[in-house]
Amino acid sequence: MNNLLTYIKQHTTKGRSQDRGQGIVEYVLILAFAGLVIIAIVNVMEPVIGNVFSRLVYNNSVAPPSLAGYTPPPTNTATATTDPNATDTPSPTPTETGTPTETPTETPTGTSSPTATSTPPFVACEYQEVGGEVVIEAEYFASQTLGQGSGAGHLWVSTANFSGFSDISAMYANPNDGDNMGLTTDGPRMDYLVRIANAGNYYIFVRGRPETPSQGGNDSFHAGFNGNAVTLSGTGFTGFSDDANNFHWRRWDTPVNLAAGQHTLNIWMREDGMVVDRVMLSTDSGAIGIGSQAIGPASSIAPAGCTGEPPDMPTSTPTATNTATATATPTATSTPSPTYTPTPGAVIYLSSSSGGTAGGSVSFADEDVLTFTDGPDDWAMYLDMGDTDQEVRDDDLRALMILGDGSVLMSFANAIDVPGVGTVDDSDIVRFIPASTGGSTSGSFEMYFDGSDVGLTANGEDIDALAVLADGRILVSTTGNSNVSGVSGNDEDLLAFTPTQLGADTSGSWEMYFDGSDVGLSDGNDEDVNGAWVDPASGDIYLTVRGPFGVSGVSGDESDIFVCTPISLGNSTSCTFSFYWDSSAGGFGNENIDGLFIDLP
Repeated sequence: MNNLLTYIKQHTTKGRSQDRGQGIVEYVLILAFAGLVIIAIVNVMEPVIGNVFSRLVYNNSVAPPSLAGYTPPPTNTATATTDPNATDTPSPTPTETGTPTETPTETPTGTSSPTATSTPPFVACEYQEVGGEVVIEAEYFASQTLGQGSGAGHLWVSTANFSGFSDISAMYANPNDGDNMGLTTDGPRMDYLVRIANAGNYYIFVRGRPETPSQGGNDSFHAGFNGNAVTLSGTGFTGFSDDANNFHWRRWDTPVNLAAGQHTLNIWMREDGMVVDRVMLSTDSGAIGIGSQAIGPASSIAPAGCTGEPPDMPTSTPTATNTATATATPTATSTPSPTYTPTPGAVIYLSSSSGGTAGGSVSFADEDVLTFTDGPDDWAMYLDMGDTDQEVRDDDLRALMILGDGSVLMSFANAIDVPGVGTVDDSDIVRFIPASTGGSTSGSFEMYFDGSDVGLTANGEDIDALAVLADGRILVSTTGNSNVSGVSGNDEDLLAFTPTQLGADTSGSWEMYFDGSDVGLSDGNDEDVNGAWVDPASGDIYLTVRGPFGVSGVSGDESDIFVCTPISLGNSTSCTFSFYWDSSAGGFGNENIDGLFIDLP
């Protein structure tokens, strides 16, 4: 190359004097030389230029490069929605939408629903006297009431804290804080139904003990029948501290004359802390040794037995003299639409003032008792009283009540001859003990309540509604105005009778229980109460009346049942009313319901 340049330079210098053609040759040679130089530079710079060209081609090419063998990076689904241009903002923690909220596989303790079981309705035990003896387990009471006055706040409770008790428990006067009722019946009371077959003088024996022997007390109570205490002298029924560490028997030394029929045995707390295990009535004063720790004879529960748990202890005891500060009857509201569906599982027992056909298939007379349930076979004959006697067949059964032992209390519209009893007035109540029910009804009668003995003697004092309370009081309404010892009433009222003796020689006392005029029931014939039942659990009063009626929030007619939920009772009665059942919608036509009992589940 250097030799070529030297040669060109020498000839160029010499050629200045040469002719013009030689110059053209020289220019050609120069261009050729420049081309050679460019070729040489390209050869040297070829790798760099190639890289630049490749980049230009890649960045400006329409077709993407081949992806063969290319594996893309994993997609970050948790930040897929994050704005890539956001500044200084941290990516939010992704929400795991694919995993459901954790749900426990087992229901927590205490919230699981137990398998549904059918709780039998409470049926009070009736203890049957046989051979001059009745034996009672204290825990199977028919009803009980709270203490009042100085006994307020006390009640009898079941206890298994003392060894040697009979059956499942004993009953304890709670709490034990040193209260003594003295010669009163202010203490809490337990009631027991007793059926006496053989009238006579009965001694009261009790198996009990005190709670705390060291106190030398809490060992007494009062006892009596039909609300009348027979131990209100001295220190009451006492002496259990003689063997304070054990259950043992004591006797009330004065016998009580009991007529044949049902009686209510009452046990009142005198001293709190007293524990009662068993009670025995016997015509034999030496039926069991005084101080004996023996359990004693077997219990005398009726053959039909009793079912269900005793009713819950009431939170208050309704009386006929509730305070005059009763809440006023609420302002009337629109009448709810009647429904013919009773409480699920309930059985309604009905009698009508006339005969007819129920549900289109069950024929009945005015002396019969029907049942209604909400099911495929709604109506059924319960008592066909025409099977029992011609005289009963010809008279309207005007009031009824079913007792815990299955026997039925009845009052009729006229004076009639009842088999085994004789002449029964329309102010009387008889007890029917069925041997069979349904289409072939049979059984026997006995006198239960003689109205003339206790002041029901006038024409308007015929019984047309009947109920029995859990505490043994008998409720009656009359066809007209009534005037008995201590109280006067009208046909829309319910009077309460507290018996001291029942049967052919009835005795006891009266008080106002439900004053219908206070709650909008008038003295007119249409709103005459002629059917009643009281729920022993709630105290709600279920009513029927003789014709069209209207009370606060409810109206209807003689085929309806409505409910008074008492706010107060007695001489200042107030209620909230609700509609219960329209029997005409249930297939009872336009019958006048004049006998009513309900068995709630």
